[in-house]
Amino acid sequence: MIRIALKKEKSLKSINGTIKVIFKFGKEDVFLVEEFKGELSPAQQDKIIKIINSTAILTPAYYQNKPVDLYRRMSLPLKF
Repeated sequence: MIRIALKKEKSLKSINGTIKVIFKFGKEDVFLVEEFKGELSPAQQDKIIKIINSTAILTPAYYQNKPVDLYRRMSLPLKF
């Protein structure tokens, strides 16, 4: 789903190569993006964050029956 949505976005067509998205899982059902590794404009970064959060289904982690953030950072490589 994410790959299809990224390919359809016209503002991302100028990206070539691999971009790494460094993120954590948030307790509000969102990906908390910390940084991007690669050449992107702020508008392109915002668009990628919006696409990831709208297409991926995230279930938060729970601790003592309360949703919590996960503090371990993860990397999502995106090839354009």
